[in-house]
Amino acid sequence: MSKLVKMVLATAGLAGLLLGATAGNVLAQSGQDYNCEDPGYQQEMNYCAYQDFVEADRMLNAEYQKAIAQAKELDRYGSIDDQSAEGVLRQAQRAWVAFRDANCLAEGFVAHGGTMEPMLVDGCKARVTLHRIKELKSYVEMISGP
Repeated sequence: MSKLVKMVLATAGLAGLLLGATAGNVLAQSGQDYNCEDPGYQQEMNYCAYQDFVEADRMLNAEYQKAIAQAKELDRYGSIDDQSAEGVLRQAQRAWVAFRDANCLAEGFVAHGGTMEPMLVDGCKARVTLHRIKELKSYVEMISGP
């Protein structure tokens, strides 16, 4: 796990949600060992940035499910203008994913076509996803109470 993920997890108090990372891309299938505590070359940095994103995405999905459950609970009390809390949250999440992906692709253009581009894109996606986890966690706490 990278120092960025550890730092954000520690400050957000999300360490309990941390799930073990599994290799999900072609690099992992190559059988190479990667040191994500101190990556030393670009392929390793790319792999570690991808793993950070995979881990953050898993955590996001867990927090999103909690948020959906809370939105459904709100919907038990009725809706406004034929909109449900669940529907609006799902719409917001789809828009957020589209924003995250486009925004991070734009960030990757700093090294467009280079070997560093995947690291920049996946690193951005991990960072922005960790921020979204905090937003969803706040949403759940706002509805359910601390």
